[in-house]
Amino acid sequence: MKKWIAVLLAAAILLTAAGCGGNAEQPSETDQSHTVGDTPTVGNGTDDPTTPPPTEGEADQSSEPEDSPAPEQTQETAAEPGDTPAPVVQQPSGQPETTSPPATAPITTPEPDTARILIAYFTWADNTVVEDQDAAIQAALDHYESIGDASRYEGVDATTSASVVVPGNAAKIAAWIQQEVGGDLFSIVVEDPYSSDYDECLDRAADEKANNARPALVNHVGNMEDYDIVFIGFPNWWYTLPMAVLSFVDEYDFSGKTIVPFCTHGTGGLSSTIRDLTAALPDDVTILDAIGVYRPDVDSSRPAVQEWIAGLDLDI
Repeated sequence: MKKWIAVLLAAAILLTAAGCGGNAEQPSETDQSHTVGDTPTVGNGTDDPTTPPPTEGEADQSSEPEDSPAPEQTQETAAEPGDTPAPVVQQPSGQPETTSPPATAPITTPEPDTARILIAYFTWADNTVVEDQDAAIQAALDHYESIGDASRYEGVDATTSASVVVPGNAAKIAAWIQQEVGGDLFSIVVEDPYSSDYDECLDRAADEKANNARPALVNHVGNMEDYDIVFIGFPNWWYTLPMAVLSFVDEYDFSGKTIVPFCTHGTGGLSSTIRDLTAALPDDVTILDAIGVYRPDVDSSRPAVQEWIAGLDLDI
């Protein structure tokens, strides 16, 4: 009997112990101290407790922790139009670096060298002071009549054809020349003006010719060396040049230049004007054919002037 009681007691004890183990409290999900992402990987990443943890420095260096910031990436962004810096042009050693011009920069082509042209002229109208224009014109017409030249002025506006009236005959031709070839105009002007009376002007001109005078001029060309071609215009005074034109010629060095004369005249034509001009110039100038325009024909002479210029074959 005692034997069975001992067996029963032992069985009860075993049953009690088994019941206590099965009712052990399990940790809830909220009590866990680690999340999935925070669980460290041990060894080769398995749950094998027999694998020793890696020593410091043996961890996989190719992986970044999930909460580590991604490494900064250097990215090239496409440049906006107009923002692209100009490429640097490599210069020879010792030369400063320069940048290339933008693609839209205009390309400039140097113009070929062209001849510089001066159109100098002497006219009575620029070298007198007209106090009574009607009287001055009448004095000129009286002179034309005295030499038998008045008939050429029939049907011609005496006011515009009289050389005493601005701009003057030589100045009209000079302006037409400029329209054809370009260049700069220059009026030869004396310091002491001539009389506006025709006969008085001629008397002074005769005296200047007899004395081979060189009247002083009020204006001057400051850059004569820059001109290659020089037109020189004048009236025929006493069968030659006005002495003021020779003052102009004597003042400058015309060596190597091309000289183109033009003359307005009465019944005397060109007379010795071109010969005397040639004698006053250096030997190495080139003198082209002159044009002479008869006084009454000046206002209608533009076509003749154009034809004359076309025949000069100027290198311009």
